[in-house]
Amino acid sequence: MTSREFIENHLIKMIVKETEKLTKAINDIIKIKKIIEGLDESKKLTIPVLTSKVNDSEGEIHFRETAYRRIDSLYEIHRRNLTNKEWALWNEYFEKKNEFAIQVAKFQEFASKYRFFLPNNAQDIQERVRKTLAKKGFLVDGYFEGDYETWIGVYARPKEKPTYLDPKDGEAADLQNQYRVDGFKQDFSEWFEWEIKNNELVSEV
Repeated sequence: MTSREFIENHLIKMIVKETEKLTKAINDIIKIKKIIEGLDESKKLTIPVLTSKVNDSEGEIHFRETAYRRIDSLYEIHRRNLTNKEWALWNEYFEKKNEFAIQVAKFQEFASKYRFFLPNNAQDIQERVRKTLAKKGFLVDGYFEGDYETWIGVYARPKEKPTYLDPKDGEAADLQNQYRVDGFKQDFSEWFEWEIKNNELVSEV
């Protein structure tokens, strides 16, 4: 197959389709940003929804980037054989590709702002966990994990034992030193995890 035959029978059709797909991808990215912002403003955004929406967008971004890298390589091979009409289609594709790149950069900056997002119920759920652990004689000894929608977990230690983390004051440092073995501090923390249903801790896993 000659270069002209490939251009006429395959490449131009490919370009037109990819331009359409880039247009749809751009619209989808903008739409997802608005959905996330709307849920956040109304205090209804959850970690599962946020994760799902961001992952959907990142998946589409990766797919489109893979597609246009292949197309760009074909452009370099066949560019000298393009007609003026075909050049116009390529220019439209490149303009849409540039617009897509701009929206991807904006979306990545947008998503980074939600990197450490905590939902509206996070503080309340954390406090319930602290109280539950206190009844067991434990203190939170790490960062909370979970989506606050279906589960939450955290490391905790017996309240009379020292933290393995950096001590917050001299008293905590002295306690940590008392329990050292051969100069090494000891880790007394245990993992605790709960299932969440209807914003309530329903069972310990």
